Amino acid sequence: MVCASWDETGPLTLIEGLALGRAILSTKVGIVGESLVPGKEALFVEAGDSAGFASAIERLVREPELVESLQANSRAAYERYFKLDRFGTEFLSLLEETISSIKRDPQAKTSPRNEVERQRVTV
Repeated sequence: MVCASWDETGPLTLIEGLALGRAILSTKVGIVGESLVPGKEALFVEAGDSAGFASAIERLVREPELVESLQANSRAAYERYFKLDRFGTEFLSLLEETISSIKRDPQAKTSPRNEVERQRVTV
């Protein structure tokens, strides 16, 4: 599966490809580019790099074992990063954390995750 997008938040076609166990060749867009391990779960090229895309396609044609490896890791990557259960669990955790922090300090104006993000930025 090939995706040559310049910018996307969550490229649904790639997530669907992962769910189907397809080898992924893409630019490092959105959550897919942030989550997948280059060379193990997907091949990545820079946006706008047509020569890089051509080279990566040639590599996939010349190295069928790489395609097989990417395909074998694809579904596992979907399960690990994008499966609905994972999002549901994380969302529930966020809600519980927020409710708990409000119960501890009803006057609090930030959620625990906002505080963590603020600390990450200032560190």
